Amino acid sequence: MVLPRSGMGKSVLTMQLAACAAAGVPFFRALAGGIRVPRPCRVLYIQAENDLPTLQRDLHGVMQAEKLAQAPLADNLRIVTYPGDTPARLGVFLTAACQQFAPDVIVIDPYTAFVGGDINSTELFFTFRDAISTALTNAAMLLVCHTPKPTDREHWTAREGVYMAAGTSALANWARCSCELTNPKADQDERYRLRLSKNAERAGLPLDIGGTIRRDIFLEHGHRDAPCWIVSECQQEERQLSMTDRLRQLLESQPGISQRECAKILGIGVANVCRRMKQMEQTEQ
Repeated sequence: MVLPRSGMGKSVLTMQLAACAAAGVPFFRALAGGIRVPRPCRVLYIQAENDLPTLQRDLHGVMQAEKLAQAPLADNLRIVTYPGDTPARLGVFLTAACQQFAPDVIVIDPYTAFVGGDINSTELFFTFRDAISTALTNAAMLLVCHTPKPTDREHWTAREGVYMAAGTSALANWARCSCELTNPKADQDERYRLRLSKNAERAGLPLDIGGTIRRDIFLEHGHRDAPCWIVSECQQEERQLSMTDRLRQLLESQPGISQRECAKILGIGVANVCRRMKQMEQTEQ
């Protein structure tokens, strides 16, 4: 189960995982070998939001980034555009698809297109679970949950991420593993954290510093014209100054600098600089 918020590249990451599984290539292999994929898997990827040109673009970008051969993907990866439905009809479709294609992995992106209503309803989740249970007899399932940004995660532990605005806790309890894609710093859009919150030991990643179970993988967006995710060179939590602190340092080091010049140096808008300067003035009063 993957729990990202909107606009972060969740579908590209999902496509990357599906394609690597179909090709038998380790996930995040730049990270000390990554997560092992024992053999090429037959993957049924159900996409409820993106159109075919977008899916083709994403798959092409992933194939370039991961250097994936076309032959195993042609045999093992089936991508279906299915713009949402009731749990009952999804269950019928999955049962027929499993009889015909016999997938090892079923991907549903996003789960919320098929849950049938309020994602906070435990009853609706059980209806969804029961409808797809027949299809899961011989296959694993990856659910992508498109969720809003949590209002406060500062004091959450690494194991609590599975409950990150995913709706009913019954889903979090039902999932065998969970990972959450978040931006570790509010004022940057370059580096993201994929946190393995539930049963991280099942992922098979190399141990972290000190021999502890690795829970965090830091990722970055690849090329804009060829969508993909790449493993960050730095796999440690960054301790960077906030944008406000950087602005304060800039004002102190260059008295008289204009707001426009500050915006250019910091890579933010002039209105953003103006707002932060007003907040700094109010704090100092």
